[in-house]
Formats: sequence, structure tokens, C-alpha cells
Amino acid sequence: MTKVAKTFINVLLGLFVTAIPVFVQVEDGSISGTVKDASGAVVARVTVRAKSMATGAERTTTTGTLGQYTITALTPGNYEVVISGEKFQTSRTTTVVTVGGISTVDALLTVRSRSVVIDVLGSTTTQVNTETQELSQLINTQQVAQLPSLTRNIYDFVALSGNVSGGDNSTNMGNSMSSNSGQNTGNQGVGYAINGQREAGTEILLDGVENTEVFAANVGVQGPVDAVQEYSIITSNFAAEYGRASGGVVNVTTKPGSNSFHGSAWEFNRLSAYTANTYDNVALGQPKGTYTRNMFGFNVGGPLIKNKLFASMTAEWTCVRSAAIESELIPTAQFLAFAAPNVQSYFHAFGATPYAISSTLNQSQLGVSIPCPASMIATCGGPTLPTGTPIFGQVNFATNADAGGDYPQNTYRLLGRVDYNLSDKTQMFARFGQENQNLFAGRDFYGPYPQYDVGTAINNDTGLFSVTHTFNSYLLSNSKVSVSRLTNPLTYSGAYQNVPELLLGGASSPSCLQITFPGLANDMFAGAAGVVRAERPPKICRSRSPRTVTFLRASGEWRGTLT
Repeated sequence: MTKVAKTFINVLLGLFVTAIPVFVQVEDGSISGTVKDASGAVVARVTVRAKSMATGAERTTTTGTLGQYTITALTPGNYEVVISGEKFQTSRTTTVVTVGGISTVDALLTVRSRSVVIDVLGSTTTQVNTETQELSQLINTQQVAQLPSLTRNIYDFVALSGNVSGGDNSTNMGNSMSSNSGQNTGNQGVGYAINGQREAGTEILLDGVENTEVFAANVGVQGPVDAVQEYSIITSNFAAEYGRASGGVVNVTTKPGSNSFHGSAWEFNRLSAYTANTYDNVALGQPKGTYTRNMFGFNVGGPLIKNKLFASMTAEWTCVRSAAIESELIPTAQFLAFAAPNVQSYFHAFGATPYAISSTLNQSQLGVSIPCPASMIATCGGPTLPTGTPIFGQVNFATNADAGGDYPQNTYRLLGRVDYNLSDKTQMFARFGQENQNLFAGRDFYGPYPQYDVGTAINNDTGLFSVTHTFNSYLLSNSKVSVSRLTNPLTYSGAYQNVPELLLGGASSPSCLQITFPGLANDMFAGAAGVVRAERPPKICRSRSPRTVTFLRASGEWRGTLT
């Protein structure tokens, strides 16, 4: 081994040996303080013991030469802190450890004259953060359980923090993580912008590891609300261990088991019978959409081995049945009779629809002039199509859409955790989660040709194993192994995958309805079936001057025009 390598290793060893207490924890918390005697002098080498009131797990340390102590990597919850010395009366204090937080418990010991235990019920616990410079908001266990959330999305409560806004909702397309019928419609990060930064600039943590779908920059695995112990929203001055965030950090910790058995079950129901019709439906004379939304699940936890092994599991199901009345335009049979032969063949092969046309629009209503094919001048009676020829027909149809209770779906979410206290120096836990969503056909694309409707399937799995070992009062190791598998495929009938698409140009009129052709959509929003990504969605709106309507095949051999 070279001299340089030996020197480098010695420096590393020196850093470990001379390490001092630092507050580096993400999903865990810490207890720290200073111990003094009645005269105000610091007391060294007294024993400090922190005991979890839920699991009985204990951590022990001793005060340093300046009377200070720190116990790190504590699972959030209620703790009893016992401080005792050979010549002093024992002090016993209760305190609360929060996610990523530091609880300060100072003690004033008196000389022992007889066996006396002094119980202090939290009066010496500092509630204001005096240890770090970060600005944060804690969403505690009680708030998680009792605050209302329309869709039971744990991240709705981020809005309680300061320096938070609703995000850029103008770009929202109904992200499955941020429901279109939820309390917030932002579609990146947790749906909120922190400190004026982009929503994607929020770091999302679950039990101390990243829980982000990196491609879309939103939540990776969404868990049930009842599986969450608490979480913090750090908006400013967060420490280096959080990393990556330009806006803020949302730090969630899951609920562990305890020495007492507990469980709960729930059912939440929403019905369209209690809602009003939409503005668009009223304007078009359409009936109100209908939906039924049910969310139900359970949570159970308790000891497998008292004071040693604990388990907790939460499962939740969401079932939504929803249909809305949509109105779009399709070419009429009379109009297609004047089209080129290959265009007629295209609609005959791929344009079957079960819906009837309720009303039509002609050339004058569209504000266009459509030339008659040269071979059909005699039939047309002139250079343009007959004035009264219906060009597009309005189709009103019910489809799988968000009518107010979210998109039609079957969703299942599971989150479980097992904690094991090997000793007062070694603790470990394993957490596993699963999320399966079937968002029915029509969620992503719908149209008057229902055979081309497209939905979404979400299949997410996550796992974490964490081990914490305390070597001494100055050295602690925390190791984690995390695995996440996130898949989000579109669902559609493969039989129609190679159906060609048509482009439309130059049409406009007063109705402002979507024009839809057969085929799977390439544009990423519902109602855009038959529209190519490179084109703006064709809608019929007001025109200032006559135009020419042209049908054009987008690819392959299907290429034709009316002129």
C-alpha cells in the first residue's frame, strides 16, 4: 500500500473516531439537551435513557464533559426520558419526537438525600425549534386523522404550510396522482408550489428515501392516509442531507406497530345526486353526469413479540363509476358521399359509431366553401357542394369521464411495515407498498367512436429495509436499501393500433365543438381521438372569411382530397 493511500485511510479513521454529535436524520427525530445541577454547573457522565412509550424500545447514552447529550435516529412518537446519576435524584420527562425534528429536554438535578424520582410532564421540552435554522410545518398524527381531504390524498395538507401556493393549474390534464376532482389540481410534485418554485422542485420522501416518479416529477407510490404517522413540510433552510429540492421538502413517515393491538375500518361515499349540473351541459341542454364514488379500507397493527417485533398494515380500495355526456362533431354520410373513394373506404372500414347525429352544420354555418370534386360537378350543380348539404353532425354520447367524483376506476393501495428491536443499540424495519389502478377506457382518450377509447393502468411496487446501529454516543450508522418499480401503460384494444388517422384543416363555425375522426389519439388529452400530435385539436368556431376544407391522409397509402 502506498504512503498516500495509508495517509488517506488514517484521515478517514480519524474523522470517525473524533466524530461529534450531528443532527443528520430524515425520517427519524432526535432528543438532545443539557444536564445541570442545582447550582447551574453542568453534570457529566450521567445516564440518559429514552424509552418509546409505544414499543418499549430503549436507547441509552451518557452526558459529555459539558453536560450535553444527544440521542438520534428515534422513530417519531412519544418518549419517556429518564436521567439518573449516582449522586443525584432521578428525573423523568415525557416528550414528543417528530419526523426530522429535534426535541430539547434539559434537566436540573438535585443532590440525592433519599430515594426520590422527579416527574416532569413536558415542561422542559422546547416546542419551538432552537436547534436548526430550518423553517417547517409539522402535520401531526391527529391532523392526519382528522383533517378533511376530498379524495383522501395525504398531500392535500401541504396547503397548511406557509410559502405554499396551489401551483400552475393551467397545464393540468387530470393527473392520476392529483385527481381532477380533488382539492388541488396541480400535476407535478405534490401538487403545490413551494417558495415560488416549480411544483417539480419539491423533494418527496417516504421513510427517508425518495418517493418520486422522476419522469413526470410527481409522487411515486401513493399510500393510504391511515398508513401515515405524520409528515413535515420544510420550506426553507433545509440541511444538505435532503438534497435535490429547489422549492421544499415533503417528508412523510409511515405508521409503525406498537405494544397494543389496534385497528380501524372505514367507508366514504359520494354521489352525483348531491351535485349540480355543469355549465357546459346546461348551455348545451344536456343532462347532468352521474357518478358513485366509494372508498373503503382497514388498518391493523400490534405486537408480534412484545417489546421486540411489531407489525402494521393498511389497505384501501377506491371504486368510481362515472359517466358524463359529451358532445362532438363527426362527418355526415351526405358529406362523405362527395369525398374521394379512398376517404369513403376509410370511413366505411374504421368509422362505425353506435351514436346517432342529433343536429347538423352546413357550409354557411361553418363559414366555409367546399369545392365539388371534378367528377361530380353535375351532381353538385356547380363548383361547390350544394349549400344545404350537412357537413358535420353533432353526436351526444355518454362516456367514462370525470363527472365530479374522479375518473372511473378500480384502485387498490396497500402499505405495510414490520419493526424489530434487536437490542438497545440496533433497530431495523422493513416497509412494503403496492398501488394498482385501473382507470377505465376513456380516461385518457374518448370520442364518438368508442372502440378507440384509451385508459390507463398504474402498477407500482415499493420496498425498503432500514437498519440503525449505535456504536457510542458519538457514532451512529443508518443504512437503507430501497427498491421501487413504477409502471404506467396506456390500455386500449390492440386490434385498432394500426388504424390510420386523418388531418382536418380550415374549418370553423359558431358551435366550438371538437371534430373527431376514427383512430387512436396521439394528442395527450381526453376527447382528442383522431387528432395528430403535431396539430392543434380541430374545433369548429367562428370564422372571419370563407375557407376550403380538405381531408388529407396522415400516413401510408390513405391519401385523398375533395378537390
